[in-house]
Amino acid sequence: MEIGFETMFMSQIFGKELSKMEVEGPEKLALNIVMKYKHRELVEPLEKNYLMFSIWRNKDGFLKYTLDEIRKENSTIEEGFEKVDCYLVPSLKVLPYLKQIFLKIAHENNIHQ
Repeated sequence: MEIGFETMFMSQIFGKELSKMEVEGPEKLALNIVMKYKHRELVEPLEKNYLMFSIWRNKDGFLKYTLDEIRKENSTIEEGFEKVDCYLVPSLKVLPYLKQIFLKIAHENNIHQ
């Protein structure tokens, strides 16, 4: 989740540069997924572009978090834990492409080490 928050933060910092950037292929898809996610919009196919982040609680009040592929049959009880809430989050597969985009911006603006 922290990586997701950092990615959203980076996309806000580099918003001006990202809006001017011309990207193709997987980089374009990754950027589209993140930019739309900021506005609570999703890019189809959901099963390919997102993961399900779920929060579970057992009867003793302990919480656990899972990050799973999106499945048609979604259990609400698992190993003594009941699902409390769940959210779609961008797939981890987009991260390498976003890294490439952010590195391009850093190099173009001479903000690298």
